[in-house]
Amino acid sequence: MNVTGIDPSLTCTGITVIEDGVVRTGRSRTAACPSSPREVRRRIRTSLRRTLDQAPASGLFVIEGPSMRSKFGQPHERAGLFWFLVDQLLARGEVVVVTPKGRAKYATGNGNSDKTAVKAAMRAGFPGVQIPDDNVADSMALALMGIRHLGAPLDVVTPKQLEAMGAVSWPDMKGM
Repeated sequence: MNVTGIDPSLTCTGITVIEDGVVRTGRSRTAACPSSPREVRRRIRTSLRRTLDQAPASGLFVIEGPSMRSKFGQPHERAGLFWFLVDQLLARGEVVVVTPKGRAKYATGNGNSDKTAVKAAMRAGFPGVQIPDDNVADSMALALMGIRHLGAPLDVVTPKQLEAMGAVSWPDMKGM
């Protein structure tokens, strides 16, 4: 079974797919923030389509949940994108939501790590994988959590990082 990690964003969604031990990364980008409801709708739908085009037709999808403290960068629109993605991904398989702190803790051992630290940890652990920015680094950490849950980990983690796994509500994947 494959695992897809998704860090949803209106500007640049990070996507990592792990299948049979092979890691593939990608991004889904959209233009600057529009102002009218029609333009916002178009932007969300474009981001959604571009993200789903890079995701497998089935599998386990691990998506970063919204940052509840975020006050900037169109949080209302980001929430719309998040729920549209979850809706479409549920039609393809199981969806797991990981908090931003959970993703950071798994990547670095510290839930308060910033995106730069997560990117550095992912690049250090996987030097042969293309991790061009923090969006892809975040999606990589999410995909690694998912593949570990399935029993085929690609990384070695500390007890603190395993705590991050325990804080996630994982589905029972037996028989899938």
